[in-house]
Amino acid sequence: MQTNLSISLKFVVPSFDRWQHTMITLTFLRNALCRQTRILIESPS
Repeated sequence: MQTNLSISLKFVVPSFDRWQHTMITLTFLRNALCRQTRILIESPS
Protein backbone atom coordinates (compact mmCIF):
# COMPACT_ATOMS: atom_id res chain seq x y z
CA MET A 1 0.00 0.00 0.00
CA GLN A 2 2.78 2.40 0.89
CA THR A 3 4.63 1.84 -2.37
CA ASN A 4 1.40 2.22 -4.32
CA LEU A 5 0.81 5.59 -2.69
CA SER A 6 4.30 6.85 -3.45
CA ILE A 7 3.99 5.69 -7.06
CA SER A 8 0.75 7.62 -7.52
CA LEU A 9 2.34 10.64 -5.82
CA LYS A 10 5.20 10.47 -8.32
CA PHE A 11 2.65 10.73 -11.12
CA VAL A 12 0.28 13.25 -9.56
CA VAL A 13 2.79 15.82 -8.32
CA PRO A 14 4.63 16.49 -11.61
CA SER A 15 1.37 16.74 -13.54
CA PHE A 16 0.04 19.17 -10.91
CA ASP A 17 3.22 21.25 -11.20
CA ARG A 18 2.81 21.28 -14.97
CA TRP A 19 -0.86 22.27 -14.63
CA GLN A 20 0.02 25.07 -12.23
CA HIS A 21 2.77 26.28 -14.59
CA THR A 22 0.27 26.25 -17.47
CA MET A 23 -2.24 28.29 -15.48
CA ILE A 24 0.45 30.84 -14.53
CA THR A 25 1.50 31.10 -18.17
CA LEU A 26 -2.09 31.56 -19.35
CA THR A 27 -2.74 34.22 -16.72
CA PHE A 28 0.45 36.04 -17.73
CA LEU A 29 -0.48 35.91 -21.41
CA ARG A 30 -4.01 37.13 -20.69
CA ASN A 31 -2.69 40.05 -18.63
CA ALA A 32 -0.23 40.94 -21.37
CA LEU A 33 -3.00 40.79 -23.97
CA CYS A 34 -5.27 43.01 -21.86
CA ARG A 35 -2.46 45.50 -21.38
CA GLN A 36 -1.70 45.53 -25.11
CA THR A 37 -5.37 46.01 -25.97
CA ARG A 38 -5.70 48.83 -23.48
CA ILE A 39 -2.67 50.58 -24.99
CA LEU A 40 -4.15 50.22 -28.47
CA ILE A 41 -7.53 51.56 -27.32
CA GLU A 42 -6.11 54.49 -25.36
CA SER A 43 -3.58 55.57 -27.97
CA PRO A 44 -5.04 58.09 -30.42
CA SER A 45 -5.21 56.56 -33.89
